[in-house]
Amino acid sequence: MDNLKLLLVQPIHADGTDVGTQVICADRIGAGHGETVIVSRGSSARILISKDSPVDAVVVGIVDSFEYRK
Repeated sequence: MDNLKLLLVQPIHADGTDVGTQVICADRIGAGHGETVIVSRGSSARILISKDSPVDAVVVGIVDSFEYRK
């Protein structure tokens, strides 16, 4: 896991409110503090880093914007 940045990510609902507990995610795309990201978890995440890596969550995208209508 050399040169792999880890981020503490808070899952959110579509309206922006927190849901669940924070998750530590591997980040290879350069997300930063305060950005909304898309996370892949489980075996799909592990394969993105390495087949044998001990990773369970990976940042796979940075959200530029989104709309929420209730």
